[in-house]
Amino acid sequence: MQRRRTHRARPWRGASSLALLLLLASGCGGSGHVPVAGRVLFDDGEAVRTGRIEFRARDQPVRGTGTIDAEGHFRLQTDDGKDGLPPGEYDAVIVQMVIVEQLSLAAHGHGRQVPRRYSDYYTSGLAVEVPQDGTTALTLTLSASD
Repeated sequence: MQRRRTHRARPWRGASSLALLLLLASGCGGSGHVPVAGRVLFDDGEAVRTGRIEFRARDQPVRGTGTIDAEGHFRLQTDDGKDGLPPGEYDAVIVQMVIVEQLSLAAHGHGRQVPRRYSDYYTSGLAVEVPQDGTTALTLTLSASD
């Protein structure tokens, strides 16, 4: 005589499988990056008109960079191309490469040169807190003199 197996209905199995599938499809809550954008100005209000800005996290191996446009605006991305940065504390630097060969400074249109101290994390003195919801109105103010 052969024994017949009976299957009991287990509705929680289907529901938990569906919940797991939805969790995996949703990406587990996003990338953890928030928008970071703003402006770089000299202390007299003139915009830094060219260069790159870089943020380096103090407590994790994260770095974000952006290009400074002619009005001083920037938007950061991580090295792997994600927009923004995770919330936290960052140190910042401003790097300019200004090459002047046979043209006058006025003909270049790159604006004033940023003092060299702002291109080194140890001397820039630029510290930034990226809030939990990000920021698009960050202003970094640089002293025009060394």
